[in-house]
Amino acid sequence: MEERIIEKLRKILELSRMGIAGEKETAKLALERLLDKYGLEVEDLDALDKRRYDFPFVSKYERHLFVQIYAMVCNATQFAGGQYRRKKCLVVELTPLQYAEISLLWKVYRAALKEEFEKTFDAFIMKHNLYAPGNISEDELSSEELERLRKVSSMARSMDDVSIPRALIDERGGS
Repeated sequence: MEERIIEKLRKILELSRMGIAGEKETAKLALERLLDKYGLEVEDLDALDKRRYDFPFVSKYERHLFVQIYAMVCNATQFAGGQYRRKKCLVVELTPLQYAEISLLWKVYRAALKEEFEKTFDAFIMKHNLYAPGNISEDELSSEELERLRKVSSMARSMDDVSIPRALIDERGGS
């Protein structure tokens, strides 16, 4: 297909997605008519504009989070990307619009996941008293720190207890 026709279809597609009310509707109708004329689907236009993008990750949880975001944005039931063997990096083919959406969600959810893991770790430490006793008064904490402490404390209460065999405790202290 000629490049000028593809470019015209892309412009009409963009207008149908980003245009103002009446303009948007007119562009949608024109796009449907032209796609039908050339035997194409909207996905065919999007596929023509795909590029490869790299998304580095640190842990299996971040990798899984990325795959979930990819599946949601791309409406995919399977992950259609690759992974470099030597470094932790996923490589996917996306349209610029998909890339923009995935990048934003990846940045926001990745930071939120990290914070939740940190709170969960702190809750585990709190649940099992795995820290040296100290005296910190509530007056020394900011309102944000107090709120975080409340959340961590709530998480700690919902965690299961870890039972350590009494014989191991007696053996450690009684030799």
